Amino acid sequence: MLKQEIPMPVAIGILVAVLLVLGFFVYRSLFAPPATVKAIPEFQPPPPGVSAPPPPSGQAPPGNPSSAPVAPAPDYGAPR
Repeated sequence: MLKQEIPMPVAIGILVAVLLVLGFFVYRSLFAPPATVKAIPEFQPPPPGVSAPPPPSGQAPPGNPSSAPVAPAPDYGAPR
């Protein structure tokens, strides 16, 4: 394969671009405000006095067959 040199202005431009990107990430990591979970509304704890929903029992509510647990056919899957 032929050896081909990169022209000096192009090499300097690439070097400057790489240093700018690196500098941006360093600046952002040093001076960014810390991420907090409290800033995300869906992760805030529930207000006091609110009880947790009951755990699922594995049974479908009456009249709602779409939420029933899936029971595969007896001959489905790998042999035991």
